[in-house]
Amino acid sequence: GARSQPQEEQKTPEGEGETVKELAEIADTIAVGGELMRRFIAAVLKEWRENVASRQDVPSASSLDPLVRRMLALDLAKEEQEKLESICRLSLSGKHLQAQQAYIDLTIGNAKWVLGGLSYTNENERAASFGANAKTRSIKETASLLDDSSMKSALQSFKRLLSFMECTGSH
Repeated sequence: GARSQPQEEQKTPEGEGETVKELAEIADTIAVGGELMRRFIAAVLKEWRENVASRQDVPSASSLDPLVRRMLALDLAKEEQEKLESICRLSLSGKHLQAQQAYIDLTIGNAKWVLGGLSYTNENERAASFGANAKTRSIKETASLLDDSSMKSALQSFKRLLSFMECTGSH
């Protein structure tokens, strides 16, 4: 049967103030990717702020808001949602290289390498008149998470969190 959660007043979000280590221990029990990501970001930011040596470089929580909001609203493609959730889980379990590779796959793996809406003409050199054997090819623009400037900024801040986790050896 379905498990019933005790109803309590939600004054603060669940997991508020938890450490990366505490979150890592219960990560398997969090089924919702957006919720895991929200708590991952909060825990890493908390740990980073408490790390006196590198406090000035801490990304702002507000810079990460667009990413968290879209994850919680399920406003991203299913594949992107799954990749972001996977990145959080890999980082929490100490698999930092795999988390970085998954991040690269998420961002660069679907970025536009060719500017969209471009068309070019390839003319056969032996053709006497232009257009007789010319071929025009159009390259369609593909959507990317990096198209939106607030998402791009959020993803860059998210990448910095992953790097912090790797550098501190947090898991």
